[in-house]
Amino acid sequence: MMLTPRFELSQTNDCLQIMICCPYAHLTDVECDIISDNEFYFYLKPYYLHLYLPGKVKDEQNYTYDVENSTFTFLYKKMVMGEYFNDLDMLTNLLYKDKKITNKIAKVETVESVQEDEEEDDEPMWSLLEEKLDSVEESSSIQLVPNHYGFNLSYSEIFSKFDPEYLLIFDNKIPEILSQNDIRLKRYEMEQKDFNPDHYLFDLFDEENQATIQDLIDYKPQYDKHFTEQDKDDLKNLPHKKLLIETNNNISLYLGLVDLLFSYSYNKRITMGENCIESPWNLQKLSSQLSWFDSIFNDLNDCLLSCLRRSLIYPLYRSFDLSLKCLCDVSYILKMGKKLILKCLLEIRRLFLDEERRYLLNDLFIDDYCLWLQSSQCHQKWLISLGETIENIQYKKKQMNLNLDKLEENQDETDELCWKIKLVDISDEDDEEE
Repeated sequence: MMLTPRFELSQTNDCLQIMICCPYAHLTDVECDIISDNEFYFYLKPYYLHLYLPGKVKDEQNYTYDVENSTFTFLYKKMVMGEYFNDLDMLTNLLYKDKKITNKIAKVETVESVQEDEEEDDEPMWSLLEEKLDSVEESSSIQLVPNHYGFNLSYSEIFSKFDPEYLLIFDNKIPEILSQNDIRLKRYEMEQKDFNPDHYLFDLFDEENQATIQDLIDYKPQYDKHFTEQDKDDLKNLPHKKLLIETNNNISLYLGLVDLLFSYSYNKRITMGENCIESPWNLQKLSSQLSWFDSIFNDLNDCLLSCLRRSLIYPLYRSFDLSLKCLCDVSYILKMGKKLILKCLLEIRRLFLDEERRYLLNDLFIDDYCLWLQSSQCHQKWLISLGETIENIQYKKKQMNLNLDKLEENQDETDELCWKIKLVDISDEDDEEE
């Protein structure tokens, strides 16, 4: 069995550098070559690496070997001096030839034509993308096919192969039956039913909780755009597949990414960057996709309202100001581009990987999102524009449709409620002491 070694690419104006780590290998067996100017081949039993480079290099072999770190360093001159090679950090994409993405529906504008439009527009705005894809939907609306779910509605009949207990972690217990339209309606109904006014008001007016929530709001998340060694291993080991993307479903993929990043941002704030045993639950519960398989968002406002509402209904701390702060975090991550977004998804992936049942969410959503992010079908400019758009959106409590303003009107009733809750807590403590 051949192993894919750990590797890393970097560049200068004139050269491309490829570093490959091969511990416990016999150096006499090394083979390497440049195929057709932009394919790199490396073999050293039991390691095999075949890279599809984003630009052309000269077949002039020059490499060194670091004995202490068991690392080969290959240096190749670029065919065009000064050319910049894009996406050298997108390791999964380098391992597989970038093939044309085929659409499931024949009479739909191809992805390549959308990409050409992006090149014509140096400053694409998110609203422009919405208008562009809305025009496609006028001639061919999204086909909401029952029994399909997951990334790009690409999966079906998955849970029929597992024990019914696997569905217990989901709010949608019948994903094989409900259509996407029915999922949206039933999700909204359950959210209205699950909203707890007492919990919300207690978090709003209890002094101790106020102080805790304020600390979470003041917390400044730290983001590192550099891939760790674990990140690199995860990227090279991602299961590769050919993604079939419908052009008129493009907006849903971007907005689905917002849904995932919001749950990530909320978890990062309430744990202050230190994931805990409740982190996988937070990540799944706050995401409409991961909890309900609600994957088709065609409007940014609908997506953001869903994120905000769920953050006021389900988690431990339910604060409107905290939720708005999480939206700011989502905006920042999107504006930082693909690499930081990919790091966030890889962190989510690792948290789910250790879970008994939630590992399925990687197969249904996270792995495909990681592949899509590294592909040419996900545009960096649109991610940045989406982040800028979210940054400029303002929400009020009445838009949550949870009667938050009405709940807060009567301060006296709220004070009485807090007093009663504290009294119950004190009574419980007394019972435990006895």
